[in-house]
Amino acid sequence: MKRNKIKLNRLTAGRSKNLRYKLFLLFLTPILISSLYIWQRVTVITLSSQNKQLRVEIKQRQRVLDYLQIEVARLNSIDRIEKTIGSLGFVQPPFDSVGVILEYAEAPSVDTLGEKENIWAKLKALQKNLLSGDKVEAKEIKHER
Repeated sequence: MKRNKIKLNRLTAGRSKNLRYKLFLLFLTPILISSLYIWQRVTVITLSSQNKQLRVEIKQRQRVLDYLQIEVARLNSIDRIEKTIGSLGFVQPPFDSVGVILEYAEAPSVDTLGEKENIWAKLKALQKNLLSGDKVEAKEIKHER
């Protein structure tokens, strides 16, 4: 009889452990699901608040950009530049005093000489052409940095 009681106790002990495990999972599952739901809601609210702040910042930066574009247009106006030049004492040269400078192939290129030597060579070639009395065409010299 003792053996039967021991077997019965083992069976009931195994069942009670299994039942406890199932009850534990039964209570734990809703807690986990509700925790995930709360985490999701908090994340959504945080992201929507950040989104709203970024939209406000974009509007502010757009206003600053519009203002700066208007300021650039105002500062680049020809009338303003002419007034500034006039106030500094510069005058526009007479039309007949403007000459044209030709660039000859004999002047060394920027690739072969340094920048200073290249400018010096071009000035010497210009002096040579001006002293010879030939008319020369103007060419824009772009300075690269």
